[in-house]
Amino acid sequence: MSLAAPAGPESTDGTRAAAPSVVRLGLGETTRYYLYYMAEEKPKSGTIGKTRILRTEMRGPEPGKPRPANVALEFHGPVVPAPKRYGTDYYKLGPYFAAITPALDAKGEPVRAPDGVFEPWFMYIATAGNNVGVAISRDGGVTFALPGEEGVNPLFPFEVFADPSGKPGYRRHPVESQSKLYDQSGAGSAATVRTADGKHHMFYTARMWNYHSYDDLGVTARQVGHPDGKIPNYGIAYAESVDGVRWRRRTSVSRRVISPAARGTGRLIDPRFHHAGDDQFEYCVTRPTVFEDGKDPKTGRPRYRMMVSSHSRTYRFRSLHSFDLYNWYWDASPAEGLFGFGKKGAFDDESTTYATCTRVNEHPRDRYHCWYTGNRYGHVSAGRTGIGYCTKPVDN
Repeated sequence: MSLAAPAGPESTDGTRAAAPSVVRLGLGETTRYYLYYMAEEKPKSGTIGKTRILRTEMRGPEPGKPRPANVALEFHGPVVPAPKRYGTDYYKLGPYFAAITPALDAKGEPVRAPDGVFEPWFMYIATAGNNVGVAISRDGGVTFALPGEEGVNPLFPFEVFADPSGKPGYRRHPVESQSKLYDQSGAGSAATVRTADGKHHMFYTARMWNYHSYDDLGVTARQVGHPDGKIPNYGIAYAESVDGVRWRRRTSVSRRVISPAARGTGRLIDPRFHHAGDDQFEYCVTRPTVFEDGKDPKTGRPRYRMMVSSHSRTYRFRSLHSFDLYNWYWDASPAEGLFGFGKKGAFDDESTTYATCTRVNEHPRDRYHCWYTGNRYGHVSAGRTGIGYCTKPVDN
């Protein structure tokens, strides 16, 4: 089912509608959903297309087709990079993928103090600068803004410098000497979970600095979809916080991870490479989203499910589960991923990526509701594209 899609050249999402993040609010008849997604407008001559995070509201457990509504987050100023170390100017390129951490009460409504003040919501954003930032909402998730406090964003050390190739322009990267081995080339799209003890847990896309060659991996261009022969290595790394704003990166060793999803780089989840035959060769695991998915039948502890975008020839969805948020275990999935692909000519006939899911208590059994991005990351150049929706009964 196709939902938000590029809506015409003059609209705020005329070039791209992608990377949904969904928050479910209310219970029963009051159930509704806030759908946040990245929208890119058609660029003006000689500029970069401005990106924003839009928010639209959907009613009922079977969401209808939304249209662009409110701007949840945008950056003001010229859409150009600026040569400032640790500056915020690189945010003027616009917010890219976002994930929302809401503050909801037992009825699924935004938490408010007796004086009417909302408890803060957090939006974790990726930008063109290969780093993670945070924006905060003080109105129950309607609008977000970057914190005014200096030194918060980006969340990890970052620098802007002249392009070393001599070409006009600037490069934006994490500070190599202050980064982890596994995120020296980039720390991207992130999602967080706030547990009952108030602790915030972050899972973010982390790229190794080096590239692999076909020979390194024993593959062909057809298998990996990288004809230039420079094959990146993305996985999922971890950080933790007590306030949702200041974060400390923690390695898989420091968290005493023993699950096979961690393969020694320091990330919680590494690509599996030849994990299920050449047709499922996996070298990138990106854009995590995490949600609570029932309980452990033996201990009663929450079970968590992580959706990730797994890349071989194209992106497709896979998932993992965990009971402690550190040790993650891969779930079985078919060659084309959990969602599969659409029929030829559909908006998702080549790739399904950047998913967000929630588990809803429905009669006679719980169901998963998931939103995802179609071909070319929701870009209009793919033809019919944008954001899709699917649902599935919970098996256990």
